[in-house]
Amino acid sequence: MFAEVALKYVFDALKFGLAIFILVLIHEFGHFLAAKKVGVRVEVFSLGFGRKIFTRKKKDTEYAISAIPLGGYVKLAGDNLEEYKGNPEEYLSKPISKRFAVIFCGPLMNYILCVFIFWMVFFLGFPYLSTKVGAVKDNLGAMQAGIKVGDRITAVEEKKVNVWDELVAAIRANGDKEKLSLTVLRDNKEQTFTVKLRLQTAEDVLKQKRRIGIIGISPDLNEVIRVRYGFFESFFLFYGIV
Repeated sequence: MFAEVALKYVFDALKFGLAIFILVLIHEFGHFLAAKKVGVRVEVFSLGFGRKIFTRKKKDTEYAISAIPLGGYVKLAGDNLEEYKGNPEEYLSKPISKRFAVIFCGPLMNYILCVFIFWMVFFLGFPYLSTKVGAVKDNLGAMQAGIKVGDRITAVEEKKVNVWDELVAAIRANGDKEKLSLTVLRDNKEQTFTVKLRLQTAEDVLKQKRRIGIIGISPDLNEVIRVRYGFFESFFLFYGIV
């Protein structure tokens, strides 16, 4: 038991370290590209921090792999007053607009990475619970209306739902009503049921108490579907356009 818990913490730490490594590395790579573009000499571009364990010189830049694998860093020529000599390829010799570009491209690359990751998740797809009913609770609206285990709910108030999250959101969006109309697929035939809501107090993610309507159903945990979106639709979903 202890070994399993310890192993979990080790893997969590490794995943966290990998995430930090990627974020910092992409950030520094943005500074590197911008510096090269505006003519600032890059003295060192390192993967990791601390003592260098491998180096290779190419033109004016030393590329290195360092001992502590938490991101990396870029060393620009003349980026502080102690080292500044007034040479045209130094950072402090460049106009403010070019220095700003070098600084700005670091967080810009992180933003682009974020957009790409979300696009990839939407495009490749991710698992959702289906709208198949796995359990019906006693003495609540669903059972009283005749909803059964195995039914597949396809619409709430004539609004189509494809996954369980959408079903829950649709029920809560109509929480001010006494009854809901559910479209159910049973034995390959669609039927409509009128289900009575019961108001219940629950806390949201901000610990605020809210009144929500429940009908007494739970999902079938054994049925998971993968939802994928189109190439361009995945991009627009990031901005909440679709």
